Amino acid sequence: MPSCKAVIFDLDGTLCYTFEDILTSMNETLGVLSYPQITRQRLLEIINNGSKNLVRKALPGFAADDESLFSEAYDLYDAIYALHCADSTTLYDGIAEAVSELKAAGLRLGVNTNKQDGQSKMLMAKLLPKGTFDFIVGAGEIYPVKPDPTAAVDMVTRLGIKPDETVYCGDSDVDIKTALNAGMFPLGVSWGYRDRAVLEENGAGYIAEKPSDIVGFILK
Repeated sequence: MPSCKAVIFDLDGTLCYTFEDILTSMNETLGVLSYPQITRQRLLEIINNGSKNLVRKALPGFAADDESLFSEAYDLYDAIYALHCADSTTLYDGIAEAVSELKAAGLRLGVNTNKQDGQSKMLMAKLLPKGTFDFIVGAGEIYPVKPDPTAAVDMVTRLGIKPDETVYCGDSDVDIKTALNAGMFPLGVSWGYRDRAVLEENGAGYIAEKPSDIVGFILK
C-alpha cells in the first residue's frame, strides 16, 4: 500500500470490549418482553452486523418475522442499551497508547462502527480524550451499515485522503470486507469477537496480536 495517511477503527471488539453490556441489555430486553434469554455463545454468533440485525436474530422466530414485534423489541433494546452501554465497557489494554502514538505521528484517525451512532460517540468521549478522532460514524439514517464502504470512503475523502492511503482496522469478517470494498488496507486484530481464521479467510492483509503491533506495522 502507499504511505498511510489515515487509520479507521472498528469499535466493538477492536477498540473496546463491549460484550458484557450488550449481553446484559439484550437479555433485559428479552426479559421485559417475556422472550427466552440468549446465551453468550449465541451473542458471539450474531454480533458485528449492527443493532437491528442483532435484535432480529436474538428474537424467537415468530417475533423476528413480525415487523411490529420486531420494532417494539428494537426500540426497547435501543433505550436499554443507551442506559447501560458504558457500565462495564473498557478499552482493550494498549489501545489508548497505540491510538495516541498514531495521532502523534500525524495520522488522521476515525471510527466506523455498526453500533448506534449516538452511543458510539458517547463511549469514545468517555474513554478517549476529546479530539482523538477526526470522525466517529455509527449506524443511523445517513449511511448503510458495514460491510457497505460508503461511510468509510466518504469520511476519508472529506479529509482529502484516498482510500488506498488508509488502513482499516477491525476484528471481524465484516471489517475486512468493508476495507476491501472501500479499497483500503485490511488490518485484522486477534483480540476481538472473531477467530483469527475468520480474518485470514476473508482476506486480512495483516493481523495484529496486540495494539502495539498496529503501530509497528503502520509506522515501520
